[in-house]
Amino acid sequence: MHRSPLTAAVCILLLASLAVAEQMPRHHVETIASARHEFTVRLAGTADGETTRDPIVYRAWNQGFEPMRSVRLENTGATDIVNPWVLVNGRRNWRTTKDIAEDALRSYGDPAAMSEAEKARAIWDFQRHHRFHATTGDLEVRDPVKMFNVYGYSLCGDNAMVLADLWRSVGLKTRRGFPMGHCVAEVWYDGGWHMLDADGSVVFLDRDNRSIMAEKKVAADHDLAKRSYSGDVLPALYTYDGGHGGDFPSHASHTMALTLRPGEAIEWRWENRGKHHHSTLPSLFTLDATELSRWGEKAWATLRNGIWSYRPDLRKPAGERGAEAVNIHWSANHRVPAASAANPSQPASLTWKIEAPYVVVGGSLSARGRGVVFSLSRDGKTWVETARLDAGEIRQSLDSHFPSAGPAVYRYFLRAEWTGGGSGVETIAIENDLQMAPLSLPALSLGENRISYTDETVGERSARLTFDWVENTTARLPGAPARPVEPADGAAVEGTSFTLTWPAEDEAADYHFQLSEDPRFPWALSPAFDTMVSDTPSKGKPQFIIPGTGLLNPGERYYWRVRAKSAAGVWGAWSKTWSFVPQAPGVPLNVRLEESAPNVYRLRWDANPAGRKPASYRVYASDEKGFTANDKPYGTGTGNQKSRGLFPGEKSRVFPANLLSETGETSLPLEPRHAFYRVVSIDAKGNRSGSSAYASAPRPFIYSKPPLELRTGAPFQYQVRTIASIGDLTFRDFGPGQSYQSAYWDADQPRYSLELELPRCGNFDPKWLRIDSQTGLLSGTPGPEDAGEYQVNVRVDIPRAGSYIQSFPLRVTR
Repeated sequence: MHRSPLTAAVCILLLASLAVAEQMPRHHVETIASARHEFTVRLAGTADGETTRDPIVYRAWNQGFEPMRSVRLENTGATDIVNPWVLVNGRRNWRTTKDIAEDALRSYGDPAAMSEAEKARAIWDFQRHHRFHATTGDLEVRDPVKMFNVYGYSLCGDNAMVLADLWRSVGLKTRRGFPMGHCVAEVWYDGGWHMLDADGSVVFLDRDNRSIMAEKKVAADHDLAKRSYSGDVLPALYTYDGGHGGDFPSHASHTMALTLRPGEAIEWRWENRGKHHHSTLPSLFTLDATELSRWGEKAWATLRNGIWSYRPDLRKPAGERGAEAVNIHWSANHRVPAASAANPSQPASLTWKIEAPYVVVGGSLSARGRGVVFSLSRDGKTWVETARLDAGEIRQSLDSHFPSAGPAVYRYFLRAEWTGGGSGVETIAIENDLQMAPLSLPALSLGENRISYTDETVGERSARLTFDWVENTTARLPGAPARPVEPADGAAVEGTSFTLTWPAEDEAADYHFQLSEDPRFPWALSPAFDTMVSDTPSKGKPQFIIPGTGLLNPGERYYWRVRAKSAAGVWGAWSKTWSFVPQAPGVPLNVRLEESAPNVYRLRWDANPAGRKPASYRVYASDEKGFTANDKPYGTGTGNQKSRGLFPGEKSRVFPANLLSETGETSLPLEPRHAFYRVVSIDAKGNRSGSSAYASAPRPFIYSKPPLELRTGAPFQYQVRTIASIGDLTFRDFGPGQSYQSAYWDADQPRYSLELELPRCGNFDPKWLRIDSQTGLLSGTPGPEDAGEYQVNVRVDIPRAGSYIQSFPLRVTR
């Protein structure tokens, strides 16, 4: 899917339908003479990049309008400028990994007052909103500074490592996770591990709807994922619930340090010239798509190409200092070359080092002079001829030296060589294309913008800072919904699963909904409650349907707000913050199966003190590990295997309802026949709680009742039945192109056999009995000579689960 550089960007802008006729060009120039310089710039109009950008979650975002054109910083003085930087409204100070993490924390509150849990959540939330799902296919996007500043995208394997580096930079401990076909990092706080997936934009809350769980707990109970996110694909990623240790390596080495020599400039630009870096194939992920264009039009539209330029004045001392000179005579006399051979019989050369904090993806060389050969080197040792200047002026593309595929280039050397009198260089201009992440650029926002320039130069400096932008005065901002329709603000609401509605705004095409337990909205309760309504079953209507029962705690106040998006792609202001309190019983606690007498069991649980008092309880049972409680038959994915796993050849299957019983007590006598049990509370008004954690029955456990007597000559059959688990739907990796092979891979496979009693207790040998090792069917026909009493011992073995023997007397009479 190769496209011309601007195809996707133009497509996205056209789709947004924002009028361009009223875009007014604006220009602001500021002269810099001190290490800290502040001023303000006003962006007028009715739209900016932020108000026309959809929330960033996983894939590249839609953006309807971009006012920015460029910000250019040029050294106009006679001394080097060390580490200059430009901040707009104090944002995007992303020069080091530590800077990025601290900027993330400041975005959500006072870092000094934050707990470790809040720091971990803030950094995760910040990261997931500043990148999308794509990759260069090499180690480039695993460096936090490069990912945020240079690229703006990362795959899960990159993203988890970036997140771990950011967490570690603020003192948090981390470890890697082990999902199948996916990559996550975990962070330690409050005495335990917690998995926050910034690539999938997912956290899984425990049944208390507060605690972010560890990967191990999600793998042990997939219902913890399914209760918030529909479908089987997401939970199927989590397969490993064993112990593990170890961490990802650190890739935090790059910084945005830079030095501008006199005549050197950096230009942050919002244009897409189609030049970017990616790895050669095969990539780290064995992908065949490392070019950004192959990740879709929206991904391609995010590409930004800035400029690094160097135009030294070779007739001034500052220009002379910018190059390594060999046998050079410098002259201010315009009748002779600015740089010529001091000894005409010896080779003369000038070597310029070009070094930028952004990856170099193209460039050009312009020069005037006579008899000069230009060469380029990546390492200063191996040189490739670039251009020849016989006389006059040349302009030569350098793009072939910076191909998209291959090693990333942040530094290179350009050398001019000649021999003889009359040869030399008059002028030179080196320009390089850079790749820049769009969200890192010093963009203006609507209204007054406080611009802060800083550098670390010792002594005098002189710089020119230029902002160029356009202002859109035609975009109409939709209004903020004035009030909720249902529930009313502050109301108590029956149940924990219902629909929140608000008045439709004129010309609104979509809405952004957020729900939080905190009225300040540092972040949503979970990503399931932070979404565009068009991405939910409501499909853009002015409503949000709580995605499941039990995702909210009864008796706890929750806060929500909404903003509208116009058909032209402009987001309006947030509504006021509204609240409600759900009324329902709490989730049953401490569900367990106890053996009250030999082979007699009772399922017990504790009533949750939170919420309404339960009037009754419903008990659910299933052989599926991590099953979801259902009162009716329900469809589920069963995999994509044609010949392997349980249910081969079936992509879906209807499972039966798994409601077992209802009781008013906090226990239930049970003859267990299923592997797993859950309990749900019901209050007097019929409101349900979420389902409990599951309790496991012993397995194998033979629950079938055998016949105890038969006559000779009569066929005998006894179908032995045992508790066994079908496991859960999980992914397996079978090599390239088969990373996501889903099925019920871990279904128990009972093996049946007969244990002979004769050697132990002197009973008759039941030679006439046989058992099918796979089905457990015990059968046979005793003859007249087989009359007597037998002790039959049926054994079942389940690998990794254990063994069970059912022993029963069998009398054979004539």
